[in-house]
Amino acid sequence: LLLRWRDLGSWGPPEAALMTLVILLAFDLMAFIMMIDHLWKINDLAMFVFIFLPPLVQPAAIVLGVVFLLTEVPAVGCIFGAMELFGTVNALFTLVVLAPEENPDALIFDFMALALIALVKAVLFSAANAHVMHLQAARDVEFMGTSDGEFLGRILATRSNGGEEEDEVEEESSIQGAHGDSDSSPERQNAFAVAVADGCRRPRAGSSNSPRRTLSSNFRMPGSSMDSLGRRHGPGSSRSPVSGTSSLGTSGFSA
Repeated sequence: LLLRWRDLGSWGPPEAALMTLVILLAFDLMAFIMMIDHLWKINDLAMFVFIFLPPLVQPAAIVLGVVFLLTEVPAVGCIFGAMELFGTVNALFTLVVLAPEENPDALIFDFMALALIALVKAVLFSAANAHVMHLQAARDVEFMGTSDGEFLGRILATRSNGGEEEDEVEEESSIQGAHGDSDSSPERQNAFAVAVADGCRRPRAGSSNSPRRTLSSNFRMPGSSMDSLGRRHGPGSSRSPVSGTSSLGTSGFSA
């Protein structure tokens, strides 16, 4: 606390909450030891209830409180506050056990002692929550205080890692596609090669046939050209099937 006050040069709510937490935690430890000694002398059952109902809440709260003060981890502070809040239940159950056996004067004394312990634990719960909020706020301010270059560098590093993963996925898919193409039949590969070669050809000068017609003529099934020409021109046509066939064959090999 003194080092923080020397660094900051002022005393604010975070330091006040931390000071309250330190003082009340020491007082809670002292009250726990004194109450155990008092109950051990007057009633063993009350001492057992004070320690184990709920089980070992107060010893765990003291240990977690010391750890929280040394480490200042917000999660540990939240657990410490919950343990202190459950510690008030120990005091209530202990008072219920002592009520039938104590005389009125002793019962009033025990009631005041247990009420003071419960009040200390409630204030410890509030102080722990306040200190946790101050720690979280300080970390948020530290994060917002980072430079723009560092912030953008983190974003670009994240995106570059994502781009490398996408490149790896594309490379794997291309390899799988290459393996898939290798499984195709030789007939299919030959037909594809012929189609590409015929599509890239150009007709000679003076030829009236277009590349589309040349490509279609090359892909006519054997034996079907004569039948199609015979049906198209008929018996009375002046154009003979032979001449049509020769012209188609010439156009097919014109390239």
